Amino acid sequence: MVVALETMSSARDDGLGATTAEAPSQLILATLLSTIGFVVLLWSTGLSAVVVFLAMGAAGVCAGFLARRHIGGQTGDVLGAIQQLTEIAGLVALSVVAI
Repeated sequence: MVVALETMSSARDDGLGATTAEAPSQLILATLLSTIGFVVLLWSTGLSAVVVFLAMGAAGVCAGFLARRHIGGQTGDVLGAIQQLTEIAGLVALSVVAI
């Protein structure tokens, strides 16, 4: 969600997505925490973590491209949808890896 918020323009002038986009950037902190989480998962689960992160990243990127193409950017609803889609993709990937 943070990457979408930082890289996509707001589709509307009002609403949660527009007001959040004006807030100070938290991208560096989010990237640092994600990297630490990735390293911990990679250390504890091996290649499974890579598969999960790739699935989550692909879902987020696809949702972002669709939002940019259809409504011209991000809104609060788009950010929420990206969160849900990446979580679902991660859970599906975990299910596939566990088999």
